[in-house]
Amino acid sequence: MSSLRSRLLFWLVALIAAVLIALGFLLGQLLKEFYTETINKRMEKEAKALAILLENEPLERIRTDLQEMGDELSSRITVLDRDGRVRFDSGRIAAISDKDHARIIRSILPTTTSARFSVIEKTDDVYYCLVPYGPSGQDGYVVVSTPTSSLKAVNERIWGVLISSLGMALVVIIALGWKIANQYMRPIEEATKVAFELEKGNYAARVPDGEYKEAGMLVRSINRLARHLQEMSRAREIQTDRLHTLIENVGSGLLFIDHRGHVFLINRAFQSQFHIDPSDALYRPYADVLPHRDIVRLIDEIFMTEAAMRRHMRLTVGIERKHFDVYGAPIIGKGAEWKGIVVVFHDITELKRLEQIRKDFVANVSHELKTPVTSIKGFAETLLDGAMKDEQALEHFLAIILKESERLQTLVEELLDLSKIEQQGFQLQWEEVNAAEIMEEAAAVFRQRAAAKRIALQVKAPPDLVIRGDRNRLKQILLNLLANAIAYTPEQGQVIVDAGETAQEVWLRVKDTGIGIEKKEIPRIFERFYRVDKARSRDSGGTGLGLSIVKHLVEAHHGSITVESEVGRGTVFTIHFPKPER
Repeated sequence: MSSLRSRLLFWLVALIAAVLIALGFLLGQLLKEFYTETINKRMEKEAKALAILLENEPLERIRTDLQEMGDELSSRITVLDRDGRVRFDSGRIAAISDKDHARIIRSILPTTTSARFSVIEKTDDVYYCLVPYGPSGQDGYVVVSTPTSSLKAVNERIWGVLISSLGMALVVIIALGWKIANQYMRPIEEATKVAFELEKGNYAARVPDGEYKEAGMLVRSINRLARHLQEMSRAREIQTDRLHTLIENVGSGLLFIDHRGHVFLINRAFQSQFHIDPSDALYRPYADVLPHRDIVRLIDEIFMTEAAMRRHMRLTVGIERKHFDVYGAPIIGKGAEWKGIVVVFHDITELKRLEQIRKDFVANVSHELKTPVTSIKGFAETLLDGAMKDEQALEHFLAIILKESERLQTLVEELLDLSKIEQQGFQLQWEEVNAAEIMEEAAAVFRQRAAAKRIALQVKAPPDLVIRGDRNRLKQILLNLLANAIAYTPEQGQVIVDAGETAQEVWLRVKDTGIGIEKKEIPRIFERFYRVDKARSRDSGGTGLGLSIVKHLVEAHHGSITVESEVGRGTVFTIHFPKPER
């Protein structure tokens, strides 16, 4: 903007300078003409006065007077007779020779005799004035010549005064112009700079405070505009951040498609659900981005019908099959303008899984309860029908009823225990527990059973190894794992319980030489009522809930459990606990 101020000041000064120069030339010319006219009139009057003097006095008597007058007037006086011969000459006064003087006089002499007249001629250095004298101008001529040096000197002084005056005026005008330009252009420049910054999006720009006088209204208006824009921008940023946070953190997948059918936005949940990279999806046709034809057909229908739709879809994503509740709706702007489509993906896979688990749980519980209840009822009816009179049969049937009732009691207790563990308010009694002690206590429970099957049960643990957890629950974990190990290990097998630690964790391990588990079965062994060998499990009195309880208790201790198994060679359960801080 300084260039604008400079250009404005330049053209203002140039215009004023041109006016002053033109005015100077005009005044100089007028003054020169006025002074020249004054000299001409003075010389004419002097010449006429000499003519009158010559008419009244003889030339011989006034020669001396004429000479003195020429010296006094700084002029050359020449008297000619009627034939143009020189009768008197006061002598030259300028750098012009007598020969040139005579030639100039001859050139201005009239060729005919007429009434009284005067002639003024100018040469390079001298003004000439010729006036006739005598009655009716018949006696001759008086020629007065004056050098032009005085006129040149006056002319130079005039131009000197004009140049100095106009120069001072120009300086004053330039100073005033600079001040006026600063006064009016500086606020305009500042306002323009702020306008450029506002255009770039810098709404914090302001015109500096100052006394801008007439331009103050413009400055205040620009600053008010900047403040309003900043407030609007801040409000828009807050709204945009809120909307972005909402879109990115909503639990459902969101897909926005513009009116051209190009993917405009996908949120984090959608990316996670379908494993789609935004760089591969944004600003591309939705049919090229979405791998599932069911979704594409739904969007096609919305485009064609311009109506909201809902579908339940079962889609394969990677190696998983997921269930989605998909809702799509058109986005209609003001004036029924078509903006695009929004599609919402609610992942209900977990709900479906829990629903299936609930169904399976009800079915399994019903089945598990039915078996002992049926047995108890059947043997009781047999006894009532007369078998109780046979003491041997009575004792046998009562033993079976006792066994089934104990199994039923164990099932109910484990169901209650599992329900308690899964409750949100379930809490552990945290303490420092010696791993070797609880391992020995748990092994002691199964030593008699192990001895009956001639299974070697060994406990190996460092005496000072400590686990932070609930003592009773840790013991329950080991009891369930040992129960399975003894149950599924054939006679003359081996079961080893050992423990150790690393820099980050403490681990417990139950290793057996039992029948083992197939790899495809391992992911399901922690499910409720799942049995690898159903016949053996029921014969051993198992309920199918033991490993599920183990898994939940380990997770309650912030640990994890891993399984390694080989069919026919045995299974290893390893529990990993966080190492307690010392």
